[in-house]
Amino acid sequence: QVHGGGGAAAPVVVASRVIWPDEAILRSPLGEGEALMTEADITRTALVLVGPMLDEGPAGESHLYDRSYSHLFRKSRDDDGR
Repeated sequence: QVHGGGGAAAPVVVASRVIWPDEAILRSPLGEGEALMTEADITRTALVLVGPMLDEGPAGESHLYDRSYSHLFRKSRDDDGR
């Protein structure tokens, strides 16, 4: 059981036997993930990713290199480079 804000409609990717000839990468809403894995006969270790970053919509812009973005190890800079 998965707890969180996405609910049954949250996008999920299941990756099984990655880089092997029988690799399987499956996408579905979370509510259909178990049935999809059963249908694909995934019974061993698999990587399961769940969250809004997996939806098919356009990716958002990263703020990592934005001069105005700051975090614990880097203070933001103004247009003067300060």
